[in-house]
Amino acid sequence: MMENMFIRRITVIIIFTIVTKCKGLVLLTSDQQYVPLYGQTTLTCKVEMDGVIEVNFKKGSIRLIYLSSCSIFDCQVSNATKYSVSKNTQPKGYDLFYLTISDFRETDSDDYHCEVQDNGESGSKFITHADPPGSPSCSVGSATITSSSINAIRGNTIVIYCSCDSNPAPSYSWSMTGVSSSTTGQNLEVIVQDSTTVTLTINNIMPFTSGSTERGMVESSFKVQVTAGFPNKTRIKWERISDMTSVSIGQELGIANIDRTQSGYYRCTASNLMEPTGGDAIVGNSSNIVYIDV
Repeated sequence: MMENMFIRRITVIIIFTIVTKCKGLVLLTSDQQYVPLYGQTTLTCKVEMDGVIEVNFKKGSIRLIYLSSCSIFDCQVSNATKYSVSKNTQPKGYDLFYLTISDFRETDSDDYHCEVQDNGESGSKFITHADPPGSPSCSVGSATITSSSINAIRGNTIVIYCSCDSNPAPSYSWSMTGVSSSTTGQNLEVIVQDSTTVTLTINNIMPFTSGSTERGMVESSFKVQVTAGFPNKTRIKWERISDMTSVSIGQELGIANIDRTQSGYYRCTASNLMEPTGGDAIVGNSSNIVYIDV
């Protein structure tokens, strides 16, 4: 009878050992938080627990996509061109598993997971692409700026707006010729008095988990010009002020057979069409008065 009881106790202990799940630490780290486009990054999964049979790498925030796995026998990947996986079971007290992602694209930005199969313990890390600023897209009013020149009317206020894609998001800084202080933000408001040069500097800082950083930067300059209208389309008109009679069209005023009745004040008015960048066309006028004494 004593022998039967001993056997039953041994049986219970064996069953308990089989169904117990291992608990421990799973830590996922990466060599880069921001990965250069078309570059590569390596994720390291540190597993501190006993009895690990298989570790899986997955990605996604809601629906997890299988990428690779490592068992006590070998490692496999879903796409050998995109991913490579390896392991190091030599350190005492923990195991290391590595997932390398090559040709990193914008679509690869996601949550990555290291998961111990049949255990539920996992570690996660968000990895995204690093993208320095490119050429900005700029506009004045309703017009997109397609050249380095902006036409403006003296005394008017213009607003230049620029945007640029990068990751992390960039900062914007504006400077103008003759102005010591700079302005930040995507908008620059300019009260136009004279022609000037505006320079936009866009930069972002891409941090890496190693503690190092890289700065991406791009500059664009615009020549803000006081528009003189279209000189070849300038219209000049002469009129007698006493009765507002139009007497001549053109730069010169010629009066044939002049006599005393034609003495008086005459006004010369020059007008042309000014088309500021991003604004409505405006007719500009300038006048001068002369007196003719006969």
